[in-house]
Amino acid sequence: MHQIISPGPDLLRDRRQRAFRILGRLKAGVTRPEADAALRVAAADLLRLDPVAWRNRAGRGRVVTVLPETEARFAGAPQGTVMLIFSSVMAGVVALLLIACVNVATVLLGRATTRRKEIAVRLALGASRRRVVRQLLTECALLGAAGGALGLMIAQSVAALFLRFRPDGIPVFDLTLDYRILLFSVGASLLTVVLFGLAPALQTTRADVNAELKDATRTVRVSGFRFGLRSGLVVVQVALSLALTIGAALMLRSAHAGQTEDPGFRRADVLSVGINLSTVPAGGCAHARFYQEAVHAVSEVPGVERVALALLVPMDGSNSQTTIRIVEGRSPISTSPDINIVGAGYFALLDIPVTQGREFTAADRESSPPVAVVNETMARYFWNGAPVGRTFTDEYTGELVHIVGVVRDLRHRSFGEDPMPMVYFSAAQRSRPRMTLHLRTTVPPGVMAPVVERALHEIERSAGLARAETMDEHFDRVTLPQRLGAGAAMATAALELALGVMALYGVISFAASQRRREIGLRMALGASSRSVIALIMREGLLLTGVGILLGVGVALLGGAALRSLLIGVGPADPLSFAGAVLVLVLVGAAASYVPARSALNVDPSTALRSE
Repeated sequence: MHQIISPGPDLLRDRRQRAFRILGRLKAGVTRPEADAALRVAAADLLRLDPVAWRNRAGRGRVVTVLPETEARFAGAPQGTVMLIFSSVMAGVVALLLIACVNVATVLLGRATTRRKEIAVRLALGASRRRVVRQLLTECALLGAAGGALGLMIAQSVAALFLRFRPDGIPVFDLTLDYRILLFSVGASLLTVVLFGLAPALQTTRADVNAELKDATRTVRVSGFRFGLRSGLVVVQVALSLALTIGAALMLRSAHAGQTEDPGFRRADVLSVGINLSTVPAGGCAHARFYQEAVHAVSEVPGVERVALALLVPMDGSNSQTTIRIVEGRSPISTSPDINIVGAGYFALLDIPVTQGREFTAADRESSPPVAVVNETMARYFWNGAPVGRTFTDEYTGELVHIVGVVRDLRHRSFGEDPMPMVYFSAAQRSRPRMTLHLRTTVPPGVMAPVVERALHEIERSAGLARAETMDEHFDRVTLPQRLGAGAAMATAALELALGVMALYGVISFAASQRRREIGLRMALGASSRSVIALIMREGLLLTGVGILLGVGVALLGGAALRSLLIGVGPADPLSFAGAVLVLVLVGAAASYVPARSALNVDPSTALRSE
């Protein structure tokens, strides 16, 4: 089999190769935990047989993990980025559901106040409290059923739109509504009815029947703001809205940084074309000859400034490693750094500075001594920053490799990674059947794709070519999870803000309506419009302020979960926090001002006649 994959060593029997994945099916009756346990035993056996190959950089033994096929689709994403983003979006949706339920509970509490006399009459006529509570919960169940049905219809429409406009790089999912989703929807609806309908029902039926049946006019309440259950629910909504708004701001700034932050190499005017020579016979150095002719032919194309080969494209989420032995001091050191195989002119093409020594040149041929270039982190870890002229042994090939240069660190796997030790080998000395041709152009790189592909096929018709991709397109694909997460977070935050505004507006409006006589009396005694507005708005701003304090705490606690998703910003980014707080303050002020302004319509004479 390996004769088809590679004409070189048997990669399938090499324990140091970690580029393969196994696709399998569990036997009947075997569970995933049982398969995991069996593979842990196998990994421990392999660690005893070959400790060098089966230890990671931290010295711990490597593990083999069983993943469902749906999760394995994203296993190539750095640090499970895609699944983590989906989990974060799901957490946001749960928070949105919680806010919606709290909002409904707030409305039910307000409605319960207006129904106190009705409930008192029912209780006075002999209805048991349990029966009244059951009736109120039935009304809530109707609301929950209607909301659940509407939610299912909206979910089906959104799923259809997502599949229709699915961005490149996102696997295809089966998003049809099945019995599991239906059961979850029914269960969620019933749970929300019980959790958020029970409290208003119990409070409504706790009324003093005698007091409620009296028609006596109540005195004016001039005391300050009372923090009740409805106010507490509004504070919860404001806090959750702020936390989600901060999360959305962090994701938005992260997506922007992914498009603008310096990754350590050039992005502008760079085109890459993947080449696969697995079907081309390798006899007589055919692969090396093809790559030489390809570099020469493409460099002659008008509009092409530089051309270079590389095994991997930076930040594509993949990596290749080899085990090397460094003889420094009394005992040799074995380590497995990331590697890339690049051709002459690669670092100049991508504007990667060479800080010591030189980069690869045409003089580095297959017949010349093996050479390598290392990054600054590798140089600092193993040679105290001065590796040029030193050597190491590649345990895979057994070659003694001379270090000829040092280049600046760059983001190799992903934006979120810390600089890792990196070794670059010369493509002229160890090319692979699969390589990537990079070229820098003096014209828009996208228009060069068909010309370059035609030039490569003229050299070898059977060569497989991947779709040409500009570095900007590559970055769009790499940062797609962050951009999708930012979009979902912004949509969720917008809905939560809307619900929070509705809740705050409702509570302040209800409080203002309960104080109409007090407001009329104040105005009759000479209170200005400004003082009345300030009186009503004070309650809304107080609720907003308490919610903001709680929301900042929630955001600080939850920000740690987003750390691995963020690019160029920290989970406590001051600008994101300040912007979200400002939005909440403005929204809270607006939601409080409207009912405060409406309160000025009270006729003072009406209030005085009532007294």
